[in-house]
Amino acid sequence: MAQFLRLKKSSNAFNSSAWSLLAELIKIEAMLTTATSSFTRTTAATASRLPAAAAATLALRLRASPPCDRSISGASLWFRRGVHATTSPTSVPDALVVGAYRQQPASNKTAPGTSVAPSPRLSTAASGALDVSATAAASVAKQLAASRFDARPGQVRLLYDLDSAAGVPPITAVMGLGAEPGPEADAATFAEASRLAAAASVRALAPFAPQTDGPGPLSVAIEAFFGNARAAAEGATLAGFKFTRFRSEGRKAAGVVAALASGATPEAAAEWDEGVVLASAQNLARELSETPSNHLPPRKFAQSAREALAGLEGVEVLERDADWIEAQRMGLLMAVARGSAEAPRVVEIVYRGAEDSTEKPIALVGKGVTFDSGGISIKPSAGMASMKGDMGGAAAVLAAMVAVAKLRVRRNVVAVIPLAENMPDGTATRPGDVVTARSGLTVEIDNTDAEGRLILADALHYAAETHKPWAVVELSTLTGAIDVALGSAYAAAFTASDALWGELEAAGRAAGDPFWRMPMAPVSTVAAAGSSDGDTDSTPASPHAAAAYGRALKDATVVADLCNVGGGRSGGACTAAAFLARFVPPGVEFAHLDIAGVFENKGVSGCLGKGMTGRPVRSVVEFVRTAAQRVDVA
Repeated sequence: MAQFLRLKKSSNAFNSSAWSLLAELIKIEAMLTTATSSFTRTTAATASRLPAAAAATLALRLRASPPCDRSISGASLWFRRGVHATTSPTSVPDALVVGAYRQQPASNKTAPGTSVAPSPRLSTAASGALDVSATAAASVAKQLAASRFDARPGQVRLLYDLDSAAGVPPITAVMGLGAEPGPEADAATFAEASRLAAAASVRALAPFAPQTDGPGPLSVAIEAFFGNARAAAEGATLAGFKFTRFRSEGRKAAGVVAALASGATPEAAAEWDEGVVLASAQNLARELSETPSNHLPPRKFAQSAREALAGLEGVEVLERDADWIEAQRMGLLMAVARGSAEAPRVVEIVYRGAEDSTEKPIALVGKGVTFDSGGISIKPSAGMASMKGDMGGAAAVLAAMVAVAKLRVRRNVVAVIPLAENMPDGTATRPGDVVTARSGLTVEIDNTDAEGRLILADALHYAAETHKPWAVVELSTLTGAIDVALGSAYAAAFTASDALWGELEAAGRAAGDPFWRMPMAPVSTVAAAGSSDGDTDSTPASPHAAAAYGRALKDATVVADLCNVGGGRSGGACTAAAFLARFVPPGVEFAHLDIAGVFENKGVSGCLGKGMTGRPVRSVVEFVRTAAQRVDVA
């Protein structure tokens, strides 16, 4: 058909060759139409080769199959309709997802020299009963055995029309869960297994979702795998994310809408709802990070923050403009923003959730470079487009605040988000310029591509001085060095506080998005660290090994208090962390989370698809909920 259309576009080409090709296509279409009609009317003509019941079942399954991309004629529309069963008044979903455990057969019943493959056993999660008719249960067992399903983790089988008369959805997905956990099972491990199972099921069913001109999204009911409804909701919601804002309508799919399977307890339903809130917050961070920079400069990010938090109880959102930034003496933030036509912003979010209004808050600070060209120290062109996501820390902080407010966490939390573009023009900051920070320290800007730490330095000092938090946790896509060190498995956590690290580690493990601790000297030690040559600072060098990163920042300049980069490439992520620590007053616990290695996926990984990840939103929310407040911090 494509060849025919190309011929038709040429006024001189529509000749006998074109008519011959069209004639052949018409014959093929007629053959397909006849074959389709004959198949759907299978009777005695095929009874000798295919039983009628089997033929009917096969016809149903073909109609329920995903769209066929190899169609060549109008008759193929019959195959392309996909599955989108009309929702009935009884609210039967389009698909049901259940789990199956892998159970080993009794070894004493096998003949010598033979082995029996593991057999699956359908699970019924403690927090969500699976309501399947006897007919459906028998059909499931038979089809699973025929397809050699052994319930390995991640294995999936799609079954069709098990018992529609009993209200069973047209499609049933059976997910392999592996061995059934015992009483000693690690909760975090099986929570992650629940997320992955739910995510895999949504991906398996996604091809059945109709296009936007269809009747609506594919509705899917999912079992609470391993009894963990929250984790299942997270996995399903994260896997169902699609960023389609800038696609034409014809290329958008209606998507999948997941819900907890019927029969769940009220507790499980509440856990499911909580999981949806958490994963939806992470998806918000993904959406913001995917948005092209021309659609999300600082002013529009601030607008998005107001919209995302509108109407939430206990939340105040303040948008600070360039005049306010100048008045606050935030010289480092203004130095980064000077090269762009887009004015900088600071978004300040205050959430009052604690019963005691005087309770010290937790402060979250997120790097919001809405596009990073590198400035005068311009980046290579390869991969620069991904620098639209250099505000991943800001997106994660905003999304975490949305989740904290929606879940009504009983804590006081503040967020400070500095926003700027880093661009090279005639007014841009030059390498070698010296700028004064809000704290009063002077900084020589040796590399304008090390801009994130500059805007964060002023934001950290403001957050700590103004809100008097007991702890500050800062998130940023700060250094490529941390991607080299850790890759995408862990976000890096730099902190000198053992207590703060313990809480971050526990939160990351519980959320299934872990942190790895990196070295940082105590804030007071970093501030007191002397220059190694002794010429510019008479303070003795600190015995703390990590203080060497702070000394490198002093040694790299002879004209200012600090340089924004250390000397050379060694320890780049560590010197960046040490730089930030200089702007946090003593007495405030501080953690720097470098998320440069985890903010983008190059392909499908776990619950997340290709693109921006929104990590580690859920871990940050878990930390806020579970960290023990320390009023008098040494």
